[in-house]
Amino acid sequence: MRRREIGIIGGGASGLMAAISAAQADSSGSCKITVLEKKDRVGKKLLATGNGKCNLTNLSFSVENPQQYYRSQNPEALSGLFAQFEVQDTLKQFRRMGMLVMDRNGYVYPLSQQAATVLDTLRFTLEEQETEVGYGLCGGENNRFPKGAGYGIPGARRWGRLAVWEADSCLRKHSR
Repeated sequence: MRRREIGIIGGGASGLMAAISAAQADSSGSCKITVLEKKDRVGKKLLATGNGKCNLTNLSFSVENPQQYYRSQNPEALSGLFAQFEVQDTLKQFRRMGMLVMDRNGYVYPLSQQAATVLDTLRFTLEEQETEVGYGLCGGENNRFPKGAGYGIPGARRWGRLAVWEADSCLRKHSR
């Protein structure tokens, strides 16, 4: 049986967590998951978050009142989204990946207080799950095209060569 290919477009925090979650949900190992990143390295912006400390979550966050922390044109939708993956789920996920955290006045940081710890934890988890990362993606909606029953993305570097990357499913962050 052919392995189903899943592509995650974007190697930022959301893309990396999506790839990790997809691999964890695939208990049978029937999927091959690939993160496609436009830059030469995943998670670059993570290193600058929280003044280089990377605030992971806020313990006072409330699912009933997410608009206190997030702005949205559809605040009702936020509650439903955050009810699916709450603050405690975030903490459990990072513990499962082997990262220790600390609470500082309700703000949760890696114990090292270094954003690089978060990025390394995500990258090492991807490696353990045998998730492939392709760099140099020629990004943008215009460069993605339907390919049979799946998707093709020209310009993705695989094993150091330019190629058309093909997948059965493709996930990318919604752009505004």
